[in-house]
This record gives sequence, C-alpha cells and structure tokens, in this order.
Amino acid sequence: MKTRALFLSVGLSILLLSSPAFGSAYTYNVSSVRDTVTGGMMDGLEVTAYYENGTSSNAFWGYLGAQPGATSGRAYVSDGYQLFQGGNTYLSNWTLTNSSTSKLISLTIQGMGMDSNNERPRANVVFDSFYGTGTGADKRTPGSELGRFIADPLGTNPVPVTFLFSDPVAHKGTVYGDLYATLTLTFGGGGLAKYDRTTAPNNKIVFTADTDSITPVPVPATLWLLGCGILSLIGSRRKTGSSPRLNA
Repeated sequence: MKTRALFLSVGLSILLLSSPAFGSAYTYNVSSVRDTVTGGMMDGLEVTAYYENGTSSNAFWGYLGAQPGATSGRAYVSDGYQLFQGGNTYLSNWTLTNSSTSKLISLTIQGMGMDSNNERPRANVVFDSFYGTGTGADKRTPGSELGRFIADPLGTNPVPVTFLFSDPVAHKGTVYGDLYATLTLTFGGGGLAKYDRTTAPNNKIVFTADTDSITPVPVPATLWLLGCGILSLIGSRRKTGSSPRLNA
C-alpha cells in the first residue's frame, strides 16, 4: 500500500505539469491483445468513486441493450454516479455524471486482476494511452495498434480533471509503455457537483480513452498450489493457535 501511495503522489505531482501522467504500481503480464473494444464489451470493469463527505461507492461495468452486438455500457450507482461509454472507445467519448449530493472527488477505473473484495475477476480490459505517431510509434504493444487519450474533447468539462494511468501491462514479459490496467480521475475546483438535466446540465465530465481487451498470462499451476497451501497453513494456525512448547 505504501508503494502504491507513493506512486500515486508522484503521478499527481507530474500531472500538474502535463496531462495525462503515468505511474507504476503493479505490472500485469498478458499473452495477447485485441485492439477494437466498444462500451458493450467491457463487462466486469470495476469503477470506484470517492466523495467529499468521505464515502465511496463501487460498481461493475455492464452492457446496455441486447447481446451479441451491444456497443454501449456503463457503471452505475443509484444516488452515486454514472460512467457511460457508447461506441468504439478509440472514437467515442466516455461521460461521467454525479448523482450524489456530495461532490465527487476522484474516480478509479480498474480493468485487470481480481476485484477489491477478491471475489471475481475484472474485465481483462486495459487502457491504450499511446496515439502511435512520430518517434514513439515503435513502442506500441503487439496487437494494440493505435491508442488514444483526450482529456476534454469538447472543451466543456466544468472543473479541472487530472488523469493518472497506472499498473502497466507487459506483453509476454515486455512493457512497451502504452497499456495500463488502471485509470484514475481526480477533480479540482472542489470536486464534481451533482448533475441535473434541467438545472445543471453541464455538470458532467467528458473524455476519450481507448481500451483494448487482453488475454492474461495464467498463473502457473505450481505457484497456484503453493499459494493455496500457504493460505491453508495460515488458516489452520489461526484456528488451532500456537503449538504448546515441550519441556525438556
């Protein structure tokens, strides 16, 4: 946790000078990448919102409409927030609104690994931050093609927003620097106020963030069994307590 907090702090400091910023907390390894993803193809993306009053709310992404063929999806919490994406993520914008009476301070979107409660796997979706032109074009992860990120494509965001990409993704052990598993948005100006279609129609954040779907490298069976054995041993010791000391 200390390492993650340190990188988050460094990333936000960099962000004051340029947007977006990039951090490194945990590296995920993948075996393949698919570059075309729509809002209807990101089921399991975990989205967590943090509010001014100290509370938080959490939801998982789901598609809207009929499958197969759905192109739209969202993460939604009643009296909390809605994050919506309605098309090819390379071309179409994401839209965030706050439905809470407390201002929204930050939002974290996580696409890989297990969820926060370690109960279900996330979507295996990652953010492709790299546009792929100029001298850096050779740094694209194989299979990812062009990436794209625009902080405020319409020029209408009501408060300043900082974006931090973190948790880099490696392809067969190599990190190319364009794919990240986590995107964090932090809102300035005191936070994002409640959206209302009639009285506050402009209280919404719009951004463009391309995503790719990936196939994670499976954990080797030997490591999985070793981990299970260690957890079982810990559980057994907690139940039985320490063994009594034998007197000589």
